Order: sequence, then C-alpha cells, then structure tokens
Amino acid sequence: MEFLIYSASNETGIYLSRYNEETGSLSTPELLPDTPKTFFMALHPRRPLLYTVEIGADRIHAFSIAADGRLHPINSVPSHGKAPCHPVVAPEGDVLVVANYNGGVVAYRLREDGGLDESAPALYQPEGSSVDPKRQTGPHPHGIAFTHADGQRWVHVADLGTDRVDALELVTSPNLALRYAPERSVRVSAGAGPRHLAIHRSGSAAVVVNELGNTVSAFRITNGRWEAANERSTLPEGFAGTSYTAEIEFHPTAPDIFYTTNRGEESLAVFSIDPATGTVAFVCRVAPTGQFPQHVAFTPTGKSLFVVNTKSNSVSVLPLDASSGLPAGAPTHQYPVPAPMYVLCYRHEN
Repeated sequence: MEFLIYSASNETGIYLSRYNEETGSLSTPELLPDTPKTFFMALHPRRPLLYTVEIGADRIHAFSIAADGRLHPINSVPSHGKAPCHPVVAPEGDVLVVANYNGGVVAYRLREDGGLDESAPALYQPEGSSVDPKRQTGPHPHGIAFTHADGQRWVHVADLGTDRVDALELVTSPNLALRYAPERSVRVSAGAGPRHLAIHRSGSAAVVVNELGNTVSAFRITNGRWEAANERSTLPEGFAGTSYTAEIEFHPTAPDIFYTTNRGEESLAVFSIDPATGTVAFVCRVAPTGQFPQHVAFTPTGKSLFVVNTKSNSVSVLPLDASSGLPAGAPTHQYPVPAPMYVLCYRHEN
C-alpha cells in the first residue's frame, strides 16, 4: 500500500515523498512548487484537499491534491489573527477552523471547489491569563478538536495562555458563528499550558497535552460535559532539564493508545486510556529519533509512525505493531527536510 507523505517546512514549503509500506521503500522528498513556508496542515475528511497555515504571513491556504500527489493552489485568505498554528476541518467537511496563537480562533466555510469562503468568517476572541509571567500574560489558542453533543457541533480550543479548554458551539445557519459556552469549558492545572488535544474514538474521553507542565490531562466526557479524570507526566522520573511537550495523537488501529512528544528530553511517551473512566496510564517511552520531536503522524494501517525532528532537520519512520499500537523496532528511514514542523500521511482514493 502506497501513501503520499507531505512534510511541512517552515523555511521552504511542502515536500512530497511516496512511501510503500509493504516494501518499505520511501522516495526522496521533493519540494512542491507554489507551496509557502508551512507550519501546520490539515486534510479534508473525504475530498482530495489540503489546508495549510503560514505563520509568518498570517495566511491560510487551500490546495487540491492531484492524482500524482502534487498540490494545486485554490485560494488564500487571512487568518484574522497573528501566528496561525492549528487548522482542522470539521468532520462534516464544510468548515475549517484555525487557532491563532496571537489573535483568537477563526472559522471559514468551505466552497464547492474546496476553497475558503472569504465572505463571512466567524471569529472568537478569548480572554484571560494564567500564572506563567512569560507565556501566559494573555490568551494563546493553540489546538482544535471537534465533538458532537445534544444535537450540536462543538469546537474545543486548547488555550496555552489561559490554562483552559474552551468549548465553542459551531453554528452554520443562518450565519457561521462560534459561540463560547463557559459552562462546557474546563481548566487544567495552573501553569500547565494546554497545547493540543485529542478525542477518543468512542467520544467518551479526551486527552490534552500541556506544553509548559509536560503533562497529559485526561477527561471523561458524559453527555457532552467534560470531567477531569487524572493527569500524568510525559517525562521520565528524575529528569531535570528543560523540555516542552508538543503533540498528542491516538493510534488508528489500537484506539486506546496515544503518543505524545517531548521536545528537549527528546522522546515519545506512549500512554493508554480507559475510555469508560477517562483515566490514562503510562505505557512506554520511545528513544529519541532526532532533536526536538515536534509532530507525529500514523499511517492509517497503524503500522508506521512518522516523527518530525525539527532541530535535526529530518523526519523519521518508526515501525509499529498494528494490534498493540506499540513500537516494533528501530526507525527504518530518516529523510531530510529543513526546519520540519508537520507531516501528513495520505492515500489517494481514485
């Protein structure tokens, strides 16, 4: 089975590689033309479309994916905030939501051609601060996730600056809107700095990775309400250096397993979750694949994990056991990408 691998560089643009999981072959990454410096990316859930954010220009870009994997620009729109960092397409495929680290959250309708409708974006500007005197003097939305409850669609925003996960009702009719629901929002430990979040496949639990605290906060979800379950460190006992978490992702075929990244301590920490209670437990630690592991992405089969090593200017490929979700050996590949930030695995459905 062949996958298209898109690796985002914050210095040059987007690189395309082809990965055959059956033979283990990986092509040399090729810089795609007409792609901007890219921080994070998002795929459409059903159509050959890819969306990116350009953090230096405060822009959001839409691309169509051709049969050969090349990207063709559709349009580009402002992010309505500074430092856009996390784009996510709603599961229904009709709206893109982006967290701006400095400047709130923006939502755009998607046009018929996959482009972003500039006519009436929805905006949400959070308020507040927390205890860290350098990183938490104001709100810093960083991560986006979607849920459904009570017949409504919800956008959950991990805000590093306020130590909150804000709940926003996504309204699409008659006008696009993001309505803050304080009664459905939750807090993590003071100074933890929530960065990204992930929802368990069952919809009954969620996990949040905290950049400043180097912890995972776990929540049980009952009737759409989040209740704190427990919190676990991502770092080994006795570690005294400087480290910051970055990513959190559930394994696609072992749904109770998720991975986090430690930038500085330079490892991946693997956890399990009990979806009935929302509690998490540490499972194992993956040795460094490079410096500053920024992001991870699984192939849909669950047999391979791509790890972005930002300060090593490389992306590594780690073999996994699809049943357990756990590492199955040393990295099989490592390919060069300047200042990589994000990686996506995509299989074109013809």
